[in-house]
Amino acid sequence: EIVATKIATMLQNLTKLVQEMPGEYVAGDDLSYGDIVVFVNLSSLISGILPGVPTDLLDGYPELRAFRNKIASIPSIKDYYEKHGGEEDGAHRAAFKPEAV
Repeated sequence: EIVATKIATMLQNLTKLVQEMPGEYVAGDDLSYGDIVVFVNLSSLISGILPGVPTDLLDGYPELRAFRNKIASIPSIKDYYEKHGGEEDGAHRAAFKPEAV
C-alpha cells in the first residue's frame, strides 16, 4: 500500500524534478549534494532491503532510472561501489552500481 501511494507520489515528484532540471544535474550544471541524495534514495529503494518494495520499482520511472544510472556511472562513484559493492559489504550495495536493476 505504501509503495502504491506515498512512494509513488514521491517518485512522481522526483520525476518532475528531473524533467525540469536547469542543467545536467538537479541544481544546475555541477554535481551537488542534492544529486547524491536523490541517487542514494533511489538506489536504496531498489536495493531489496526494504520489505515490500520491489527491486524493479524504477522500471515504471525511466527518467529516474536514467538519472540514477547517470550518477552511478560517475567514475569516482562507480569505482567506490565496484570496490565496496560485494557480498562482504552487504548485497544491497549492488543497487548503487550502474544498471543495478
